[in-house]
Amino acid sequence: MAFSMIVAMDRNRCIGAAGTLPWRIPADLQYFHEVTSRVQRAGSRNAVIMGRKTWESIPASRRPLPGRLNIVITTHPSSVVGASAVGSLEAALVQASRPEIAQVFVIGGGQVFREAVARGDCAKIFLTEVDTVVERCDTFFPDLPDVFTQVAASETQESNGYRFRFLTYARRG
Repeated sequence: MAFSMIVAMDRNRCIGAAGTLPWRIPADLQYFHEVTSRVQRAGSRNAVIMGRKTWESIPASRRPLPGRLNIVITTHPSSVVGASAVGSLEAALVQASRPEIAQVFVIGGGQVFREAVARGDCAKIFLTEVDTVVERCDTFFPDLPDVFTQVAASETQESNGYRFRFLTYARRG
């Protein structure tokens, strides 16, 4: 089953610091919501797949992410309330292959992204490129394999003191 990834990273590929996003960019949060929620078939919804740390980084009042099937990869399924818990990315993709699921998005974190980007069924990457360098970074997005090519880029925008742009990459072939 083909899936996409969606991520925001800095110039050094930083995606997280101390269990949280290293910036607050409302326009990026809105973009994330729009991309991961948009469906074209009535009665369908999308799935978001994430690791346990990403799940825990979402404020409890905002979990699960509304309108989407939330699947959490964890070795401690009893710690996940309000979402499906599975033991691997493969199991998450199987769980997401339901008829009512329109699109599947891997949303983090670092370990899940590393595994996902190497898979042949990772078809598209929605990347927010934040023009900053986070000093206290501890989680990074992997380098993209050469099979991905940039197919879209927004104009540079500014919000909350950060310059950023939205890029889309697609797998060639």
